[in-house]
Amino acid sequence: PSSDRANTFNGCLDGKGYTIYGLYVSGVARAGLFAGISNKAIIKNLKIENAHIKGGDGYAGAIAGIARWLSAAGTSTSAQITNVGVTNLTINGGIAYAGGLVGYTSDATLTISNCYTNNITLQNWDSSGLPGGLVGADDASGALKINNSYSAGYFPMNSKENDATCTNVYTNVAYPEGNTTVGITVLTDAQMKGEAAKTNLSGFDFKWTWK
Repeated sequence: PSSDRANTFNGCLDGKGYTIYGLYVSGVARAGLFAGISNKAIIKNLKIENAHIKGGDGYAGAIAGIARWLSAAGTSTSAQITNVGVTNLTINGGIAYAGGLVGYTSDATLTISNCYTNNITLQNWDSSGLPGGLVGADDASGALKINNSYSAGYFPMNSKENDATCTNVYTNVAYPEGNTTVGITVLTDAQMKGEAAKTNLSGFDFKWTWK
């Protein structure tokens, strides 16, 4: 991926249900499948497994290191990450912001729907950094919405300025101290698995989306 602002992804990637195995990214400040995504980007119907991101002190996420750079002032379009799952993601290095999906959002609208992350591992982590199961940190200059999604092992987001709107978002990790993000429900492992999940994960469509 390119860390050049001019090469921020603006298109549509439809994974059609396929899985990317063994994604490896190293040596760029903005690291992920895409270095960055703009408010025009759509990523959907994709799984990523056994990914390894090794970077410096920038932003890292399985889908994108950063979501930012509005293409036009006042635009109403929003980047969309839909039906995306990430399992076994390792992020190695003193990354400032790291997320299971996106490391950092700033001055770009982003909507995450029907997504999940499992088993994220941070190695050689800078303790001053901000990790999140779905999004590392959100800046209030944009608009982040997360719907019908979960992260296991890490709290869904480390909200920098608490600008996110969360609806039916779940995790098995307690609220971090000082995190006031509204709309995230903490459950046990047992409550998030099997038949129990159908009862406890309100808003999830288990007939079609979460089969």
